[in-house]
Amino acid sequence: MKIIDNRGRWDSLEEWHPAEHGAHDTFLLTRFNLKMCWHTKSGLDSRSDKWLQQRMELFADYCWPSVRQQTCGDFMWLCLLADDTPQCHVDRLETLARECRQMVIVMMDEEEGRRHREMVTTIIDHVRKPGHAVITLRVDNDDILRNDFIERARGYAQRQEENMVMYWFADGLQLYSKERKVFSLCYGRNQFPFLVNRVCRNGDPTILSYSHAAPETSCVKRVIRDGRPMWMENVHDDNVVNDVMFTTRQRPFGMCGAMYDAFLPAVRRDICTRWYHVLTFLVPRMARQFCVRLARKLSRRS
Repeated sequence: MKIIDNRGRWDSLEEWHPAEHGAHDTFLLTRFNLKMCWHTKSGLDSRSDKWLQQRMELFADYCWPSVRQQTCGDFMWLCLLADDTPQCHVDRLETLARECRQMVIVMMDEEEGRRHREMVTTIIDHVRKPGHAVITLRVDNDDILRNDFIERARGYAQRQEENMVMYWFADGLQLYSKERKVFSLCYGRNQFPFLVNRVCRNGDPTILSYSHAAPETSCVKRVIRDGRPMWMENVHDDNVVNDVMFTTRQRPFGMCGAMYDAFLPAVRRDICTRWYHVLTFLVPRMARQFCVRLARKLSRRS
């Protein structure tokens, strides 16, 4: 395992001393290109240079700026990379890390990648503040956080009385980046959970230890519903596995004013009537996805 941050490179975790880099209690986790899924939902090989180049562009255009502009800067962002990532991409990520002091690149070989949950726990145990509650959050490298996401997560952690609680901000946005359209929706157990562990011991689980919905966990679960969009799912043809979340509360959303500033200039769009978006974009996409899912079910039965 190799580690790169804005201060340099280290060939092992033991060489990377937390006293030199500051202890933390909040950790944002991104699995950039670990070898977990081999194909995207459109069939593109997720090990190919084409896929990786697209992921890099999405990361640089959407995810990285949203993390860099967080109103609370007291966190560590662990970006997990396969150690055979082409050097050109590593160099670009290293440049981004120099401009975002919270960003730490962790390069793992194939065996470490399979054990990445355990490896992340080891890293956190190495750098966390002793005696402090530990907050772990997850974000994919093509998705977007509202600029006060981490600040609000830390606020809930400070008020928490139970030992371990998993939270979700229910309200969020869907960005169709190719079509440059944005929809709002309320989806309780979405892919942006965060876990607060008040009494953290070495080896305790992180948010990566659980699925998005976390149905098997014994910890307390809380869904926060206050109408404030806190996250943005980036929907595009090269998502690896996620399907589009459709709900009856999904609505076209106008990015303007303070909400525009809270997310990213890259997602700004022209505001049209609600029915224009429903009839020309949302309904056809829902119908197409229904047909795809039906075809998958029929193929499994045959």
